[in-house]
Amino acid sequence: MTFEKKHRRALELIQKNIKEEANKNKPLLPHLLRVGKYLYDNRYSETIVNAGLLHDVLEWTNNPKEVIVNIFGQEVFDIVILFLQIQRIEALQMYTKGDRTMWIVVLPLGKMLL
Repeated sequence: MTFEKKHRRALELIQKNIKEEANKNKPLLPHLLRVGKYLYDNRYSETIVNAGLLHDVLEWTNNPKEVIVNIFGQEVFDIVILFLQIQRIEALQMYTKGDRTMWIVVLPLGKMLL
């Protein structure tokens, strides 16, 4: 399936399956389109663009894992799951000292993943 067809399929999945209780403070479709456009405009890979388009799909739509994996592949699904885990991070900061760079991750107590 071409990138354009996958893009259209992602939008169809989102539009047709939005849950009633979807976040009313942040309209889902415009948000996902902005994320996808940003990733595409900045020349991220097709996999990253598709994952960006779908990053809220498990939380705010009725699409099961199998639908995402069958259409977009396991790698896109894994990135979507990773994003759900990253949302639990309270703070993510880059720290640079000399020629070394590291990321400092702060998880709120009670949301720590062990």
